[in-house]
Amino acid sequence: MVSNMNSIPMVPPAVFPSDWQHPSWQDALYGEQKNNAEALEFLSRYFDATEIRATQWEFLRPETAALWARRVRGNPRFRFNALLHRMFTHERKLDMLDVHRFCESLRPLRDAGCLGCVVMQFPWVFKFTEENKRAFLMLRRAFGQFPLVAEFRHASWQLPEAQGVLIDYKVGYVNVDLPGHIRGAAPSAELTSPIAYFRLQGRNQEIWRREWEHREPRFETLEHFYTKPQLEDWEHRIRRVSPYADACYVCFANDADAASAANALEMGAMLGDRKMEAPEALIASHGYVLDGFTVKRPVQRTLLPMTALRRLAASA
Repeated sequence: MVSNMNSIPMVPPAVFPSDWQHPSWQDALYGEQKNNAEALEFLSRYFDATEIRATQWEFLRPETAALWARRVRGNPRFRFNALLHRMFTHERKLDMLDVHRFCESLRPLRDAGCLGCVVMQFPWVFKFTEENKRAFLMLRRAFGQFPLVAEFRHASWQLPEAQGVLIDYKVGYVNVDLPGHIRGAAPSAELTSPIAYFRLQGRNQEIWRREWEHREPRFETLEHFYTKPQLEDWEHRIRRVSPYADACYVCFANDADAASAANALEMGAMLGDRKMEAPEALIASHGYVLDGFTVKRPVQRTLLPMTALRRLAASA
């Protein structure tokens, strides 16, 4: 890398919450009941990207993808990052008809110019072995029409040999934040393709213990709110990598109580986003950390995190 990083302009990162289809967000973020398309359009006013988690479990209908592309046209910078279906990453099934079906489901987003990349998210048990390397390269070839990034949760994929494979095949490495584990991926700032990707999953040990025990983590309850020092730790990593990337994505997946949206706004401001605008409902639920953000009308801000308020209510 170049030694004088201050001379390199930083690519403005897209900082955003993972997905928008969370029922608990109707009050915590949107402030009222919205269908999926309305919620997406609302999200695109405040963020420049999101992940599509539904693609990890089902094949999108092309007309649904086309509708989503139309809903975000008000923000020409907006990008969708779709998670690869788990039949390819978890179940090890690679039927070419299913490959074609998945690719076609994303075609409307590609044609509209709003598909950022496809995220290959592997389970913790997917270690760097010769067998898994071959499986990974088969996926790389099958989905080579897309910009690809890969999220590995096992530390073996941080070895120089493993990173070399990603560089050789132009697959981005997802720098992931997880609760500490003896063989879990450590916090990092790696860039193995033109796409820099960071994914902050939260640090709730009890939730992630399910994955370490070879069970599926309960993503709908990823409860963790990143503190300012924790965000600053990742800010430094993002600033180290972003100047060398064509695109930089910073995704928060700590979804409970829309904490991911609040943390994303915080991080965006730390990285230089000067809009400093936040949804009214989010200010009402997380105003204690969004000091300085503006809203369209005055709103009562909370003075405590939502988790603390729930504990107080339970003890009353």
